[in-house]
Amino acid sequence: MKGRFLSLICVYAPTMSYTQEAKDDFYFLLNTTISNIPPADKLLVLGDFNASVGSDYHHYKPCLGHFGKGKSNSNGECLLNLCEELQEALNKSLAVSVLGSDVEKAWSSFKKPILDTYNAVLGQQKRKTADWFDENNQEIKQLLQEKQKLSDAKFKSVKAKVQRRIREMKDKWWSTKADELQACAERHDSQGTYNILTTIYGPKTNALMPVKNGNGSCLLTDVKDITTRWEEYFTNYSTKKGMHIQMLQIT
Repeated sequence: MKGRFLSLICVYAPTMSYTQEAKDDFYFLLNTTISNIPPADKLLVLGDFNASVGSDYHHYKPCLGHFGKGKSNSNGECLLNLCEELQEALNKSLAVSVLGSDVEKAWSSFKKPILDTYNAVLGQQKRKTADWFDENNQEIKQLLQEKQKLSDAKFKSVKAKVQRRIREMKDKWWSTKADELQACAERHDSQGTYNILTTIYGPKTNALMPVKNGNGSCLLTDVKDITTRWEEYFTNYSTKKGMHIQMLQIT
């Protein structure tokens, strides 16, 4: 088509042996190059990304298809993060073209009733497990505040710095937990192993799903109310069928 072109970008990404800083620099340069391609042009990015993106397509929709294999590595996460950024930019562009300048207003009017209903019915779940984020929360807040104060010209550079530092925090936290688990294993300390795993993943909880009350007018979320409702349901059901059902106490 006259006035439109096909842009080709040929890449060779750093291998796993390179530092994370070198990888971040590569993806920053690639993202900048892609951003400078005229929107009307077709674009193909070809080459070798030296990355394994894994098969977690649920988390990376629509950037990752259904036919991935194995697990992702750090190079794969960099590639998927780039794809997510580009997909988000595309979605915003499409939304603006459809909704015009009222896109934020339209999104807020859609989001607010959903969040209000969710909080009123289910409430906010309280976190009961330890996490690398919790132990580094203050430093992460400072990094994010630094990023928010910058102009657009420096935003991407500092964003890469923030992502790199947060990744280092996460890796250090998991490495420490792995060392603690290894020490427990060497001492044959099963109680210590259990305590560490419970700290990380939290205690086992009952997975009782909310149910509606007898007339369907509201959703029951309290464990006792849910148990009583099921007992009521099965009692009525057994009476109709002429059956005898012994109810067990759920704890």
